[in-house]
Amino acid sequence: MATPQQRRSSSWANDSPQHPRAALPAAFKIDHRQKSSLWPKAMGRWQREALTEGPWRNVAAPPPPPAAAVPLPMPTAQGGTRHETTTQNPPCREAMGRGTARAASGGGVSDPITERPAAGANDNLVYNRHMPQNKNQHFVPKVYLRQFSNADVPSINLYTINSDKLVQNASIKHQCSRNYFYGTESVFENFIQHFEGQYGTIMSSLADGIVTEGQLDTLLRFLVLQLLRTPHMLQQRFATFEAFKNTEIGGKTIAEMEDKEFLNFTASREMQQQIYMAAKENDVLSDLTIRLLYNKTKHPFITSDNPAFYLNRLYSQRFRDETSGLIQSGLIAGLPLNSSLFLLAYDADVYKPVGRDHVYSVSDPADVIRLNEIQIQTATNTLFFEDWNDRDHVREVAMSFKHTRRETWVYTWTGIEDGKRNGFTRIRKIRPEDAGSTAPRVPTVSRIVPQPSSWPSFIKFRLFPYGYSSGSMMGFVRAAEQARSPSARLKRIKLPRRIPMNQTALGRDVIWMKD
Repeated sequence: MATPQQRRSSSWANDSPQHPRAALPAAFKIDHRQKSSLWPKAMGRWQREALTEGPWRNVAAPPPPPAAAVPLPMPTAQGGTRHETTTQNPPCREAMGRGTARAASGGGVSDPITERPAAGANDNLVYNRHMPQNKNQHFVPKVYLRQFSNADVPSINLYTINSDKLVQNASIKHQCSRNYFYGTESVFENFIQHFEGQYGTIMSSLADGIVTEGQLDTLLRFLVLQLLRTPHMLQQRFATFEAFKNTEIGGKTIAEMEDKEFLNFTASREMQQQIYMAAKENDVLSDLTIRLLYNKTKHPFITSDNPAFYLNRLYSQRFRDETSGLIQSGLIAGLPLNSSLFLLAYDADVYKPVGRDHVYSVSDPADVIRLNEIQIQTATNTLFFEDWNDRDHVREVAMSFKHTRRETWVYTWTGIEDGKRNGFTRIRKIRPEDAGSTAPRVPTVSRIVPQPSSWPSFIKFRLFPYGYSSGSMMGFVRAAEQARSPSARLKRIKLPRRIPMNQTALGRDVIWMKD
C-alpha cells in the first residue's frame, strides 16, 4: 500500500480507487446537476440578542437555552424529516437591565430536566427519554479521525502538545470523547450521528473523483457543527459565564446576589445548546465560496481535537481587530479532511478567487504549514497525523508555533449605562469606581479568532472588497446576513482599508444602544 507521501505525489491510477485519501484524479469534477437537502432548515432563526458565540461578534452573554422543547430534524425511512425533542429548560431570568445577559437554571450533568410542555403544546413532537446507546460520546467523530488513520488498523498517530509526547497507533475509540458529553438524552447523539454518516458517505465518494455541489454544502454544514461541539468551545462558554458571574452591581457580584442553582454551569446542557445552535444557524456560511485544497507537497495536512476553525484576514490584518464572528465580512473557514484534502470556504466579496474550479492544488509547502499552524494554535492538546514517518516534522512544527497558543479565546467587555440622547442609551466601559453603582450593566462577549504568522499565498484581497453594514456595532457583514435579516436595513458598501481603534472590540470605550 502506498505511503501518504506517495499518495500525495503519485497519479490517481497508481493508487487504490477505494481509499478515500488516495490522490486526486485528473478528471475530478463537480456534478452541478445534483443539489443536497441533507441538512433541512429547522426551527426558524435566533434573535440576535440570544447568541454569544457563532454568528454574532458582540452580543450580550451568556445566551439563554431554548425556553421550550426543541425539535431537531431527523431522517425518516420515507424521506424528509421527523422531529424529536430536546429537554424543556426552565424560563430564563432577566439580569442587569435591558439588553443584558440571561442565564438558565441548571440541573446536574447526568440529570437533565425532562418535563413535558403544557398539554396541547408541541403535540406533534416525538419525545425520547431513553439513554443514548453510546456512553462514550465523541466530540470529534470517529468517522472523521479515520481519515487520518492507518487504513489497515483502527488506530491513529498523535502528538500531545502540552506533554511533548508522540504516540503511535493509538486507539481511535478513546480519542476525543467523554462520557455523556452531550447528556443522557439520545436525541442529541442521534442527531449528530446522522450527519456523521453523511460525512462518511461524502468522503468515500471523493475516491470516485466526483462530488456534487450539494455534498460540498453538506461538508460546510458539518464544519459548522464540528466548530460548535468541542471542549474548546465549552471552555469559551465557561469563560463567558464566569465573566457574567463576576460582574459587580452595587458592590456585589452577581454570584453573591443569585442562588447557586441559577448560576450552575452544566457542561452537557451547554453542549446541547451548541448543537441546537448548529441546527438553527446551519445556513450561516451559505454565501461562502467553497474549495477543496489538494495537497501536492511532501508535508501532510494534520488535524486536532478541535479541527474546524474560522479566520478573518480582513479584521485581523486590515482592521487590526482580533475579534470576529461567523457573519462578518472577510470570513475564512477551514477543516482538514485528510492528509491530502482540505475544505476551505471564503468570502468572495473580499478575497480574490482561489483557482478557477472547485479544486485548488497547493504546491507550496509553506501554505500547508500555515494551515497546520491554526490546528496547533486552537487544539485543546492533541494533534493527529496519518503517517508515522511524519512524526519529527509534526513535532517540529508544533514546537515552532506553541507560543501562539492562548489560554482563552474570548474577550469580555462590560459597560454601564451612562445617560440617554436622542432615543439612544450611552453605554461606556465600566471602571473600578463604578463597583458601587447600581446602574444597569451590559456585558458583551467577542470571540478572538486565530491568525497564522503569515497568510497562505492563495488568500489575497480584492482591489475593492465589499460588504454590508447598517452603521451599528454589528460591524461589516456578508451577503448571507443581508438575505437572512432584511429588516436590518443593511447596505452594500465598499469596505474601508482601516477602521478607528475605538470601533474594535478591544479598543472601544463607548457604545450606543437604541431605546
